[in-house]
Amino acid sequence: MVTDSTPTEYSVAIQIHAVMQAAYTLEAERIGFADFPPLRESLEELRQSSDSFLVFQQSGSIIGGISYHRGTD
Repeated sequence: MVTDSTPTEYSVAIQIHAVMQAAYTLEAERIGFADFPPLRESLEELRQSSDSFLVFQQSGSIIGGISYHRGTD
């Protein structure tokens, strides 16, 4: 199921962060760049993000997602 989500809630943020870290680790390996900037984002930085998130949940766990920024323009 796809739902809107907010990473300000710790239990949600930790799941989103884990999925992001796994995905960015694979991306860094594929492009051959170990110091990939998104991998440096901390859990607290994620929790303070102004981005919006759509997450895919299965059996109550977040297993995928996308973040986007709603511009003011």
